[in-house]
Amino acid sequence: MKRILTLLSFLLTMFAMNSNLNAAIITAISNGGTWSAATSWNLARAPICGDTIIVPSGIEIKVTDNVELDGASAACAAVRITIIGSLRFSNGKKIRLASGACMNVESGGSINPSGKGGGASENISIDGDRVWEAGEGPLTGPYTMGCLVVLPVSLVSFEVSNDVANNFNVDWYVNSENELAYYEVSVSKNGYDWELIHMQMARNTDEETHYALRYQLMDVTTDYIYFKLSSTNFNGVRQMLAMSTTPYEFKLEDTDQLVMIPNPVQTNSLTIIAFELENAQEYEITAVDNFGKVVVQDKMSGNKGANTFVIENDRLKAGIYTIQLKNAERMTSSKLIVL
Repeated sequence: MKRILTLLSFLLTMFAMNSNLNAAIITAISNGGTWSAATSWNLARAPICGDTIIVPSGIEIKVTDNVELDGASAACAAVRITIIGSLRFSNGKKIRLASGACMNVESGGSINPSGKGGGASENISIDGDRVWEAGEGPLTGPYTMGCLVVLPVSLVSFEVSNDVANNFNVDWYVNSENELAYYEVSVSKNGYDWELIHMQMARNTDEETHYALRYQLMDVTTDYIYFKLSSTNFNGVRQMLAMSTTPYEFKLEDTDQLVMIPNPVQTNSLTIIAFELENAQEYEITAVDNFGKVVVQDKMSGNKGANTFVIENDRLKAGIYTIQLKNAERMTSSKLIVL
């Protein structure tokens, strides 16, 4: 029995060596071609185990069949994939890669879901662990999956909660920050289309660090809101750290509303901010950018009931701002996007 096992092990090793002799650098050449078609690649065959696979700029490869490079047999060596162009998944299709595989999405490259509600059914996995799925939305570079790149941050927790005034409180705790550039928080109303709402510069300390964001949503017709946290280091390597799904219920009171029309708004135009005051009094309007800098600050006299305030957007560069209304009774805030 021992001799049989030894012989079997030898044969598997030889088979793996012979299979990998055919592995090579293989480059996509057909824009709009499919992964499994030989005509999509310069070697006139589809990628195999052990290949170094390149999708150049200007080339989109469609994943219309499940790609099985997952080491189901001992003969399947790990691949290395570089995406400078793009991959586009068909509904429900998957790419399964073996342990040790490395996928780099370079700047300008992208991985795109089908757009047909693929959710978790469209995904990329390495050694059985999912590293991307369609529910996270399109992935753009620079981004790395499975490669021997260790981002200098350890996430302790990521929590999202909302209050009766419809404010969402986003909190995350990290430790071991080192050479980390910034965090990004994105929000989605459907789990597919994502909007960047906040960029937070990293503090780069060895101590546990708490970051927080307060975000207000209005007029949403959905049961759940999705939040996503990503980080980017000084080398431009980005990684999604966590995603949260939070129940949504619109409970905002009229006297607490801070409405901006239009929103988003173009630069060099006007935004009208509408709100109500319970009593005639002084109030202050401020616009704060994503780095906490106050870029607009005006004090005005308000009337009881409906009030409006006009911001001339030549005072604001393109970006995401927190608009705050402060008076003797309360402080209310909302987001303004300037394009």
